[in-house]
Amino acid sequence: GVPVPMGEVVEFPCARKMLSETTSIYIIEATGAGWIKVGISDNPHRRITDLRRATPHPLRLVHHTNPFPRADAYRLEQLIHAHLARKHARRGEWFECRPTAALRAMVSVGHRELETRRPTR
Repeated sequence: GVPVPMGEVVEFPCARKMLSETTSIYIIEATGAGWIKVGISDNPHRRITDLRRATPHPLRLVHHTNPFPRADAYRLEQLIHAHLARKHARRGEWFECRPTAALRAMVSVGHRELETRRPTR
């Protein structure tokens, strides 16, 4: 192996892409199965391609957001999951609901979060 002095930063160029500063939240539907996945990805179109290899159901990208700060995306994803879990069966990031319910949850949670961050005058 290559010796690395203690305390030095080890750079992994391929990890830079994974740790980019922005990401999107997406909603994917397993068509005909009644399940929706809400997650985050730097590239939702590539993400659906990856998921297609792991599921027997046809998948459709229902919606994705414009990229925004990764920390905010993680927080909103968790809040959307919690919102959906109150009314719908859950398996990880998959929820038994219609695409419109997931989209309503995304919009509702997003607006609520933005309102709490609005600067006061």
